[in-house]
Amino acid sequence: MKKTLMAIGTAAGVLAGCTSAMAQQFSPCGAQVEAALKSHGLAASQLQDVVWETEFFANSRSQEMGGFQLQARPASCASGRLVMTLWRNCRVSSTTFSGDCHLEQASR
Repeated sequence: MKKTLMAIGTAAGVLAGCTSAMAQQFSPCGAQVEAALKSHGLAASQLQDVVWETEFFANSRSQEMGGFQLQARPASCASGRLVMTLWRNCRVSSTTFSGDCHLEQASR
């Protein structure tokens, strides 16, 4: 059975508002994160307390990278978090909100 381990190298910080800074912060998934945030009416510049993690699957033979996780607090939320998980190919697996963060998905 595979267990998910948290990232060995965790990058944390507040993002600058430009796309190139976001692409570096969320490397290699910058474009996918940007699109997913946009679908919720958000931009990277609106995120605070950002944590970007690489997740690994551990088994008895090796550690295989499983994907990524973004955790942040949108500026419009007094408390709570946005949690976005992505597969290793950068496809968004899920986006959830907790606490007072209840942002609607924008119409496409």
